Amino acid sequence: MKGKILSMLFSIAFMAVSSGQQYVDLSPNPREYATCPAVATTYTIVGYTAGCHTVMLTNANATNPSVSTSGSFSATWLDNGLAGNIRVIKSGTSNCENARPGTDFYVPTKSLASGAAPAVISGPSTVNVGQSFTLNYSASQYFPMRGSLDPIFFSVPTYAWALPAGWANLNPPATATASSIAVATNEGTGGTIGVTPTSGCAGTVAGPAGTLSVSRVMPKPPSIAAPEFLLCTDAELIVATAERPTGNFPGGLTYNWTLPSGWAITQSLQGGKT
Repeated sequence: MKGKILSMLFSIAFMAVSSGQQYVDLSPNPREYATCPAVATTYTIVGYTAGCHTVMLTNANATNPSVSTSGSFSATWLDNGLAGNIRVIKSGTSNCENARPGTDFYVPTKSLASGAAPAVISGPSTVNVGQSFTLNYSASQYFPMRGSLDPIFFSVPTYAWALPAGWANLNPPATATASSIAVATNEGTGGTIGVTPTSGCAGTVAGPAGTLSVSRVMPKPPSIAAPEFLLCTDAELIVATAERPTGNFPGGLTYNWTLPSGWAITQSLQGGKT
């Protein structure tokens, strides 16, 4: 009986020591690193012992990849909307007793999630007709990584912009697909601005496009507010203010006053509005 108790205590002590061993890790860590499907990704087992660790993959092109003497292996994940898994298995042979224990690594992929909401475009939706303007638009889209157990999101790196006829993307080529662009309108027509986000992974389907309708409006002429006055022979100070016209003026407004012969502006206030 005493021998059995000692044996049990030894087993518990051995399990405690074993459970305190550090598990193997992976670099890059797929839990933190967004992985593109259909593209080979190389991983390295941190804490690898040659001959003691093997790898088994789920939802990949190859189930049992070969592992190099340095602990590196390649995985190509299927682009089917399912997450992958990497299982590092420790051999049970006696010469591997001191090797690190194996573990599982969940692998969310970076493909665009199906059913995601369209990208949102921010910028002016009404612009005055009869003049060309430089406008700024921006889009935002974040997609959850497929199969992620946690609310992990990645920012979409590329946006394909579509502009109304006669409008031009003023961004230089290097940033023409950035999330924010400057555009030059034409003088008369509006239309629909569209943007399609992509994940940056080769061979993946782009996300749902976002749109913004931009209409061109004829601004209402400004009115002038001034008190009633009676013209006399003596000079009289009159304060007149132009009411802001309706419409969208991205470039701001300037006010050009026309006065009767012999009249003069003595002071200009509010940027010429008064």
